[in-house]
Amino acid sequence: MTDTIRRYVIPCLYPRLSAMVWWNAVGQTYTARIDNMQVDGVDAPEGTLTVWFGTRAGELPTVDALQTAIGANAVIPPAVRATLQRDAAVSVAEPLASWPAGQPSGELIAELLTADQDLAQGRAALRGLLLLVGLLVVAVAVVVMVGG
Repeated sequence: MTDTIRRYVIPCLYPRLSAMVWWNAVGQTYTARIDNMQVDGVDAPEGTLTVWFGTRAGELPTVDALQTAIGANAVIPPAVRATLQRDAAVSVAEPLASWPAGQPSGELIAELLTADQDLAQGRAALRGLLLLVGLLVVAVAVVVMVGG
């Protein structure tokens, strides 16, 4: 399993919408996110409602199932369809026994943990670099004082 999830922006049938799709190796499902949705009975200002598809393990096992789920709002172009199928084919992740309905929590938590590890490694490298610079400054100061 890779550490990153490749997301693909796809065209929407309505100009106010924006959509992206991807293969979720953890949940073994294709997933979509459509932003700026307006849903009957939901009182939300435009631009604040995001609808998720394929948030349960195995919910959308094929690209066709994904397209059916989002078909009223977006279209998956042939090139993106092929790329999504390739992403799923190279996935080696084990599916989860269950994934909370309606919540992309497993994916988001995995991304946050990866980002947090990268940030921690970056900070550790920066601390090491600052320590070396500090030692170099001290060494130069000693050479100047002894030689000067």
